[in-house]
Amino acid sequence: MIQSIFRLVKFKLSLAVTTTCLSAYLIHSRNIDQLFLLSGMAIFILACGLSALNQYQERKTDSLMKRTLLRPLPQGIIKPVTALIVSIILIITGLLMLLHISLITFIVGIIAILFYNGLYTLLKPVSYLAIIPGAIVGAIPPIIGWTASGGLFTDPTVLFLSFLIFMWQIPHFWILLVKYYSDYRAAGYPTILRSISESQLRRIVFVWVSLSSLLAITYPFFRIEMMPLLSYVFIFLVIFFIISFYYLLIRKSDLNRAFILSNSFITSLFIIYAIGSLPYKI
Repeated sequence: MIQSIFRLVKFKLSLAVTTTCLSAYLIHSRNIDQLFLLSGMAIFILACGLSALNQYQERKTDSLMKRTLLRPLPQGIIKPVTALIVSIILIITGLLMLLHISLITFIVGIIAILFYNGLYTLLKPVSYLAIIPGAIVGAIPPIIGWTASGGLFTDPTVLFLSFLIFMWQIPHFWILLVKYYSDYRAAGYPTILRSISESQLRRIVFVWVSLSSLLAITYPFFRIEMMPLLSYVFIFLVIFFIISFYYLLIRKSDLNRAFILSNSFITSLFIIYAIGSLPYKI
């Protein structure tokens, strides 16, 4: 049952979301304090709630796709009403914690709900452009972390961090599309593969991800500090990732490992940004 709850709230995804939020917090505050922990708990609980609500909303189409057929709702392990209640409790709890931090973090949390469980989920069966509001949702956690630490949401640094995540989210969706195209077609979801071929989309994904990776190197222009040794490691990591991603995605067509590598890489970038911002350099 515990494993089913973890799947309902998308535990790993919610943890990754929390990482980007807390990284932005550290980049601004340069300090690990009680507010840091509260912010992490708030965004994690909210992310879990949004994921559970999304699975409740998509329970019928999830039952039509092999990728999602084993989720707890299509399997009948968790009843829809139970999932709905759990999601509401988590969302309200997360929002109240954000409101305790500040009004702006609360408002940004509301915006995340509107985009994810509103615009993205409702637009998904209608247009493949649903990935745009979906990508915007991924860009919100750094803003929550930044504003929770007292920063302005208009600051160029947090806009850079959010834009980087936004750019990463779109090819993230496309890799899943290539891997599970038959599933998306069976569920009746419109996809960009109706307009271009799979090989073309793979190449677009590679170019898009490569440019986004190179964008990550421009961090000094956005007042993100990093000690020289760590900056060399950072650049090496970017180059190594681009080469490895090309090998897995284009040469080997190993979509599963390419997807895992991509997610691990973007999370690692934010962790390095955060470490570089700490007053006690490693």
